[in-house]
Parts: sequence; structure tokens; C-alpha cells
Amino acid sequence: MRCSLILFLFLAVFFLRPSGYAQQEKLVIHVVEQEYAGALPGAHVMDNTGKTVATSDSSGYIILPVDIFAVKGYLLVTKDGFKTDTLRSLQSVVFLSRLTVSLPPTTISGATVSRLFQIQSEYVVDYGFAEDYILAAIYSGNNGGKAKLFLLDIWGKEIARCNLPDEPESLYKSCVGNYYVVCKNQFFPIIIKNDRPELGVPYDIKFLRGLQQCELMVKGNQYYRIGDKTNFRTVYGMIAAGDSVFRPFASFEEPEVARASFIEMIEILSLYEHYQFREAARRAKLRRMWDNGTLSHINMPLFAKGDTLLVFDYSNKEIDFYSLSGDATGNTPIRFEWKQSQQFRIIKDELQNRIYIHRFGNQGSQTLEEMDVNTGSTKGVRYIIDRPFVSNVYIRNGLIYFLWQDQSKPSTQQLWVQKINGVLN
Repeated sequence: MRCSLILFLFLAVFFLRPSGYAQQEKLVIHVVEQEYAGALPGAHVMDNTGKTVATSDSSGYIILPVDIFAVKGYLLVTKDGFKTDTLRSLQSVVFLSRLTVSLPPTTISGATVSRLFQIQSEYVVDYGFAEDYILAAIYSGNNGGKAKLFLLDIWGKEIARCNLPDEPESLYKSCVGNYYVVCKNQFFPIIIKNDRPELGVPYDIKFLRGLQQCELMVKGNQYYRIGDKTNFRTVYGMIAAGDSVFRPFASFEEPEVARASFIEMIEILSLYEHYQFREAARRAKLRRMWDNGTLSHINMPLFAKGDTLLVFDYSNKEIDFYSLSGDATGNTPIRFEWKQSQQFRIIKDELQNRIYIHRFGNQGSQTLEEMDVNTGSTKGVRYIIDRPFVSNVYIRNGLIYFLWQDQSKPSTQQLWVQKINGVLN
């Protein structure tokens, strides 16, 4: 009788204990991004019925029962924006690849393009946006003898104009929003008064470079990008609103390249001294190309998105984030294509607060891709600019503006506009 009671109690404890008591051993799987080896939180593990059985934590770890493969056969690991992986046995690490990396971008073309400036005899040198106006520096006649500055509305209709004393080379907008027309030896402030453009007292051209060091202004703070071509160094810094002290907050430099460039220059000078002009010219051209390629990687423009400053760091392949006070707040890996031979620029649609990559490696077919600065990747759609060999590309309020000259017939360079995704109204 006593033995029967003991057996009964043993069986009761065995069958009434919580389900899964014998499965105390667990599997730990780490879900990691394939391209950059970063942990992936929020990845889901689903069984063969599509039911979620586990989700990775903030560090990318998933805990599973030890016998789950014997019970389920296989598992699927999924996360939005990544390729799904199939598990048929234990793996301590699961690597997921981004869809934006593994899939080619969709290409959109065939958009409607319209010529914005309507005087075909005029050659458009440069243009810019001043609030609700478009400024266009233009000349006609031999050697720019009839240079003008036009004020246009957003549809290209002329509002007013004024004559320029010299052929314009470009327009420049300072970090505080003032416009200047740049000529060979001087540059003129542009004053818009009563919907009419006027020129202020000119400055000597030697002061322009110093003015251009200020990259942008946000909430009264002025932010600078100061490049040193000799020493291959770029410093980003700021002058806070109401202050007069310059405070650097980021810098990039290539000292080894600087030394190699200096040695190359000495060798080129030696070739000139020994009358080897052809070889010296060839070496000088290669040196200039090499130097410019290196400088383009450490002298990227500074951008602001909301209350965050963005600095593109080629050496570490990342986008660095800073607060408006210049304090580092984090970074994200660069996931868009950035080759050693840089053939792109980053431009911003100020009105829509969007950032794009403008690629011009193929001059005959230039493209634009919107970038997600939070992930460091593009959004998977590539827009073709619908004219070949364009220049001065800008995006404003979802419209692509550019200069283009039709080489197939006698024509002048004109200002054109294209809707980035769809048909112009």
C-alpha cells in the first residue's frame, strides 16, 4: 500500500509539473547584419506555419528551445528590409543581408522635362533660388558683352532684370542667405528691392574664398568647412550665435598622402629643370588627379537635417552626427556605393528636407537617389535626369533643375526643370 502511494505521488508530480519542464536547455542565436556585422534587434523567428516563435532583443540575441528543430523541422528568420534566411539546424550566428544591397535599384525615367527660361538667344551661366524667386546670370553677344541678371518666378517668367558690368562666371549664395554674382576680378552683392534686382558695391575676388568657408547657418549658429589643400586636411567648426569664438568639432586629414604629394612635386620640378617637359607635364597631371580624388573624400559638404549636423566620413565609411552645439551624437555606416574614384555629390532639397545622391560618373546618363541618413542607404529608386551632359543640378520642392545645351543643333545653354517622380503640372 505504501509503495503504491509513493508511485502515485511520483506520477502526479511528473504529469502535473509545468509544460516544458524537461526543456530547460536553451539555444542562443545572434542575428547580425551581413554587410557590417552589426546586431539586428527586432528580427523574427517563424516556424513552418508562419507563427512567430521568438524575436531578437536589443542586442540581436534570440533564445530558443533546444529541441525546436526536431519539432519544427526548419525556421525562418525575417526582418523588414532584409532577405529572409532559412535555418534547418543550430547556427550560433545568423547573418541577414539588406535588400537595398542585394537588389538593384529601380530606375525611373521618361519624366516630362520643360525649358524654364524662354529667351533662346540668351546663354544661362548659372542660377539660384532666392525665396520664391529664381536668379539667373545670363549673357548674349560676343565675350559676354551683354551680360544681365534676371529675376524669374518659379515658372521661368521674367519679373525684372538689370545689366551686369562684366561677364558673369557664377552665382554664389552665402551661408546667411545673401546672393552674389561672381565675375573674373570682382563679385557683386545682389539686392532685391521691390521685386527688382540691384547690384551693391563690388568686392575684390580674393575675398570670395574666405566668404565661402561658412557652409551653413542654423538657428543663428554659423558652421564652417575649412580645407587645407597643401596638408590634405579639412576642419569643421562653428561660431555659436552671439559668440565670436571659432570652435572646431571634427577634422579629417591624410598626412601620408600629403607627404607623397610633396615628394612628387619635388620630382616634377626636377624634371622641368632637366628639360623633360613632356614627362613633367604627364606627372603633374597625374598628381593633380590623385590629389583632387583624395581631397574630395575628406572635404565633403556639411549638411543639417532638423537639429542634426551630418558629416560624411569616407575613411571610416560612416555618416557622423553632431548636435547644433557641435557635440558628437553617434554615427551610422555608409551603405550606399562610394568608390575610390568619387563620381557623385550630395545635394539637399531644402524645402522638403530630403537628401539625394547625384551620380555623374556617366555624364550621358546622370541619376539621383534619395538617401535615408538614419540607415546610411538609399531608398532603392534611381531617377534618371532626362537630358545628357547636364550641369548645375539642384533639387527644390521635388523638382530637378539643371542647365543643358542641345548639341544636336545650334542652341544656347538653358535652364530646364524636371519633376523627380511624375509629370510636370
